[in-house]
Amino acid sequence: MYILYNSILFAAAIVAAPYFLFKIFFTGKYRKSFIQKLGGKQTQILANLKSGPRVWIHAVSVGEVTAAAPIVACLKKKKPDVEIIFSTSTETGQEMAKKFIKDIAAFIYFPLDIPVIVGKMIKMVAPHVFVLVETELWPNFLNACKKHSMKTLMVNGRISPRSYRR
Repeated sequence: MYILYNSILFAAAIVAAPYFLFKIFFTGKYRKSFIQKLGGKQTQILANLKSGPRVWIHAVSVGEVTAAAPIVACLKKKKPDVEIIFSTSTETGQEMAKKFIKDIAAFIYFPLDIPVIVGKMIKMVAPHVFVLVETELWPNFLNACKKHSMKTLMVNGRISPRSYRR
């Protein structure tokens, strides 16, 4: 199943690449996040992480960031020694997260769901737990979490029994 998914993902990337390159070069959209989504610049951002318990929380965009804020606050209140790495998929979500969510060890962009990039990011962040806000499920990322024996959970989301079986 992953071979089929990755084949479709690769084909879609080839078709979509001109559009995204146009947006980056001519409108500036995705300029801040593109390199980081490929796993670049993350070493500098994650350089000051301490050893100890680490939680990676991912909120896709503005709405999910709003939903994640009380979760982060509650987690930090109950477990102040936990380092939280917070990721978003969009630049507007990242800007909002930096304004409204406090006590974060690092803000990063969620990697593209390409196995090599996902594996690199999981090794760099080295979280004990991955928390997904809402239901944006990325098969390669979740498979890598499983391979690294990372606990994963979804908050503020729902999934049908039929989808769960798949």
